[in-house]
Amino acid sequence: MLFRSAGLVASHEWRAWMESCVRSGKMRSFGLASSAEAVRPFFKSDAMIGSVIQLRDSVAGREADILDEYAFPRQITYGYVSAALRADPTCRVADVLTAALSMNRTGAIIVTSGRQDRLRQYGRLTESPTDA
Repeated sequence: MLFRSAGLVASHEWRAWMESCVRSGKMRSFGLASSAEAVRPFFKSDAMIGSVIQLRDSVAGREADILDEYAFPRQITYGYVSAALRADPTCRVADVLTAALSMNRTGAIIVTSGRQDRLRQYGRLTESPTDA
């Protein structure tokens, strides 16, 4: 579940409601999904909402490195391909994803495509070792 406050509900009220949903079995976990700039205040104030974090990241910007600053594991990252293509429309997507896999070795990387052949190609990237 994504938390994005528009000032209508205080974050502590939102967190308390989600924690009650976990206790009642309505959901297993919750957390934040956003950019590094948007989640930094939660880390700084020690008011993290939930145990899951999904961050937009890029190879050039390394925005998810904020997680290292606060000793939080990389869980879910996304945005690598779109950021790279915005910066250089001629970049090789396979190279971008290989770099992304080396940046997030312990979590999940979200990649979307409407073309099945691309998804198969991306899947093959995960089969070859990135530690070599």
